[in-house]
Amino acid sequence: MKFSCFDYPKIFVTHYAIAYDVGDPKRGVRLNSLLRQYCWQQQGSFFEAELTPSVFGRLCREIRDVVNPVEDNVIIYPLGKSNVLNKIVIGRLRWRIRHVI
Repeated sequence: MKFSCFDYPKIFVTHYAIAYDVGDPKRGVRLNSLLRQYCWQQQGSFFEAELTPSVFGRLCREIRDVVNPVEDNVIIYPLGKSNVLNKIVIGRLRWRIRHVI
């Protein structure tokens, strides 16, 4: 990952959920690779991230460079700045937490 949420105090990061639908498979691979640099992949085209405002802005610029706004869409849900992201998982997780603060 280019950015680790553990590099900054939690008060400076916001949680995001990001989903995408891309028309061209090559763009889909490029977008998936880009998002995996910043986010945790939960399912095929669904990601979670903890980002500072500056890193979030950089990610949005890089996403705009990859997607075709006529054929593709990326939906970003800001989830807030809480220290704990509440979620219910039914089934297996795609990633494991490596650090606990």
